[in-house]
Order: sequence, then C-alpha cells, then structure tokens
Amino acid sequence: MLKSRQHLWQSRRVTDDDWKIEACPEQGPALSISDNGEYHIAWMTQGNTRKGLFYGHSNDRGKHFSTPLQIGRYDRLASNPAIFSRSQNVILAWEEFEADRNQLFIQQSEDGGQTWQAPRLIASSSSTARYRDWETDRKSTRLNSSHRL
Repeated sequence: MLKSRQHLWQSRRVTDDDWKIEACPEQGPALSISDNGEYHIAWMTQGNTRKGLFYGHSNDRGKHFSTPLQIGRYDRLASNPAIFSRSQNVILAWEEFEADRNQLFIQQSEDGGQTWQAPRLIASSSSTARYRDWETDRKSTRLNSSHRL
C-alpha cells in the first residue's frame, strides 16, 4: 500500500485471464492515468480465458474495469503496448509482426476509451526497432523507439 498526499494506493488485480507461466513474461502491461483520474491499461496474455492484446479502463480509481477489448491481430502477434491518455483522449500503440516486417499501429479514442477509431499503421520496418514509450511535454507527445541488439 502506498500513500500519497491525497490518496491511499492499494494494489488490485486488474485482469483474470487464467494465464499460468513458469517464467517471467517478456513484456509487461501499459498503464496511463489521465488528468481526469481515469485509468487506462493494455496487456498481452496467453491465458485460458483470452489470448492476445487487450485494453480496459476504469473511472473509479481501479476498483472496477471495463470488459476487456481485444486490440490488434492475434494471428500477427500483437504485443508490446504503449498507452497515453489526457482528459478524454486515449492513444494506444502496439506492434505486430507480418512475414518479415515489424509494424507499428496506433488507435485513438476521444471519449475515454468508450469507442475507438480504426487502427492505423504508422510505421513498418524489417529492422528490430521497438516502439515502447511515450514522451510528453507541454507542447507535444511522441512515441520513442528503441532497438534490440
């Protein structure tokens, strides 16, 4: 339990995918807490309940989350989510692999994750580039890339 000046933070289970693994998964979830207090999460799972990349949101500080929404294509190994939120705007980014290409997609919601625009392919490369982190300042938001060795 963490305590800030204004809130007492408790850990809670967000997903229940019935995924059992005898190792550490290669990737973790993505979390963004909007300036209006909404929580937005994205995660990859190989559970018995669901498989693939999913999104959920909470408007009660994580006590309850929306029904998981599948993001991207499972058959193209949708993975490595990044998420950014500000007010009612939410942007998801993730990678997919098709043939010999790494592809980067984004999808945007303008109503706090209730509805989504169609996914857009914004980059494609045969390199091992990875796109994982949002960088923001007062004027802009951008997605940083890194490279695997």
